[in-house]
Amino acid sequence: IVICGHTECGAMKGAMNRADLTTLPHVNKWLGFVQGAIDIVETLGDGLDPEAKMRMLLEQNVILQLQHLKTHPTVAVALAKKAVKLHGWVYDIKTGEVMAYDDVTETWVPVEQRYAAELASAMLEKHTC
Repeated sequence: IVICGHTECGAMKGAMNRADLTTLPHVNKWLGFVQGAIDIVETLGDGLDPEAKMRMLLEQNVILQLQHLKTHPTVAVALAKKAVKLHGWVYDIKTGEVMAYDDVTETWVPVEQRYAAELASAMLEKHTC
């Protein structure tokens, strides 16, 4: 399962400026799911420029949604059985780059770097007699 956020996201911009959404109560309520990520940005993002804060919000929201997804009963069972994996990605619309969350190091790395070892291992298994 891939949770993929993207730059230039109107929802994240709206989440950072929820006061502007008073005339859209359903959207405002939906964006409440982002509040944990907003709290992290407000705590750790002091001194960052608006673009960096937005990037932090985007990344933190993907992480938050991954954590939330783990609490869904069907997903929790599938994870316990190792029948599914969760992946967090951020797609940069301007550059086309995809960054993947590495939950072991708690960092964002290029998607090709994040999965290089798994892909190499899969290729070796495929070509082993």
